[in-house]
Amino acid sequence: MNNSVEQAFEQRLAQRNRKAKGAGAITTIYSRKMIEQALLETFELVGGVSRLAVWANDPDNYGKFLELLIRLAPKGVPELPTKGSVTYVSRVPSSPLNRTEPNETLIIDQPPEEN
Repeated sequence: MNNSVEQAFEQRLAQRNRKAKGAGAITTIYSRKMIEQALLETFELVGGVSRLAVWANDPDNYGKFLELLIRLAPKGVPELPTKGSVTYVSRVPSSPLNRTEPNETLIIDQPPEEN
């Protein structure tokens, strides 16, 4: 780790230790949200997304990365409506290219007419 990351890490630990020792040394019960926040902060302290990308790019770790990705991916497919209609409204303005009728008929797979 570089010095600035180590210093930030040490400062965070010192702050947490001071809080834990104060107020009559009450034992903290961590909620799931607190643990998730701690993991996110730790992730950023050790290098964040760029370090994860470097780790995942290593052929030895790529399989582990995919396993982690699959575990964290949303489960199931969201339910889609089965009734009703969908109206598509384009934000692209109309132009002469928006013809509803073709101006030529092109026939494919027929031999050319002989004169």
